[in-house]
Amino acid sequence: MIKNDISVTRALQQSFDWVKYVLFQNFDIGKWFVMGFCAWISLLGESGGINGANFRRSGNRGSYNSNSLHNIWNFILEHLFIIIGITIIAVIIIIAVSLVINWLSSRGKFMFLDCTVRNNAAVKEPWSQFKRLANSLFIFRVLFGFATLILFLFVSFIALVIAWPDITGKIFSTNAIASIIVGGSLFFILIFAISIINNIISDFIVPIMYKKNIAIIEAIHVFRNDLLSGNIKHFVLFYLMKIAVFIAIGILVLAAFCLTCCIACCVLAIPYIGVVVFLPVIMFKRCYSIFFLEQFGDEWKLIVEQSDINS
Repeated sequence: MIKNDISVTRALQQSFDWVKYVLFQNFDIGKWFVMGFCAWISLLGESGGINGANFRRSGNRGSYNSNSLHNIWNFILEHLFIIIGITIIAVIIIIAVSLVINWLSSRGKFMFLDCTVRNNAAVKEPWSQFKRLANSLFIFRVLFGFATLILFLFVSFIALVIAWPDITGKIFSTNAIASIIVGGSLFFILIFAISIINNIISDFIVPIMYKKNIAIIEAIHVFRNDLLSGNIKHFVLFYLMKIAVFIAIGILVLAAFCLTCCIACCVLAIPYIGVVVFLPVIMFKRCYSIFFLEQFGDEWKLIVEQSDINS
């Protein structure tokens, strides 16, 4: 269905009005903490989690000679089974933690969406209500993550094959340069494509699943056939505007860090509390795709009591 009356700026204004109505009209700090909890769960695993990491050179450049490398190699051989065992355990723990985080965030995305569109600070009810949809999203994200890992390994293999003559010859020449160029380009394309897919899932697929009460594969078909077809330019404009707006927000946040001597940064770095403080921006981001989606017709309206914004 081709639409010609889509406005990315109108969706921005509607998002601002709804956030103001939900969070600031009849301000309730308890409501902020409940909604912030849902938002925090929905963002698990997406905020990086490594802050202030500082990787420096030791200053003793060149201190590793062939003798020290030989000692390291001997140590690895002597403790090979222990190292393999520790590595396997570490990998299992990382995978288990990643799966739990993915499962929680999948449930949280529907919880926070429900809180946002219904202006209802609740945890228990949406946690149970959207179990089926969240599990569908979780399984897809796990499979997509596995496919992404395979692609990254494949790109790494291609880069390694190209550079292999230089590696075996212990030189840095044409093959190594070609490996960096080809591998870097493929990695950039892959990361860009993954970022687009993840954003589309969060911005549109989850709301479609929520609105239609359908599993993710069916929601993807609906998005492609009913929304994206004939309207690609509108979605391109949507993401260009989204990038511009959040660059501007990032600049304002950076300015706040500087003006408060990084006190604001310390507050935002606290798990959960930072999300509660930053809730208006997080909800604004969630609302933007919702109001953009609603412009495709009444069947896509998610916001409840929308007429109360100006009351």
